[in-house]
Amino acid sequence: MENEKKYQIIHVTVETKITQDGETETHDFSEEGQLVEINDLMYVRYLEHLDQQETPVTFKITDDKHVRLTRKAANDLMLNFVEGEKTKNHYQTPYGRMEIGALAQKVDVEVEHGAPKGHIFVDYALYSNNEKVGDYQIKLHFSL
Repeated sequence: MENEKKYQIIHVTVETKITQDGETETHDFSEEGQLVEINDLMYVRYLEHLDQQETPVTFKITDDKHVRLTRKAANDLMLNFVEGEKTKNHYQTPYGRMEIGALAQKVDVEVEHGAPKGHIFVDYALYSNNEKVGDYQIKLHFSL
């Protein structure tokens, strides 16, 4: 059976909130991206432009409580988010591969397939060597 693949150009807005050591910073941006559907899986892909750098970002949506985030840059990052679970993940740096944990307190995905439009919201804590690094939130909205 052949994979059914279709994609559409979408507009993506993202707000990230990072809290580490009692200090919070936020980043907001708006990009053109793609919504790709392959069988029962959905991908939101875009190029993030931040601090003079261009980073390919992909959100793989498995269901409304499971999302994988992949960022390809000098440091490659892949995070799996499953609501209520701490997942083991990998962070590839020029100095080697690190294992990190992501505890997702909230994962909310809503997609209107006919439109297409929707949002991804992830609220999580990041761990390195079982030590909490910080709290993070990602709010992504997409539409035509």
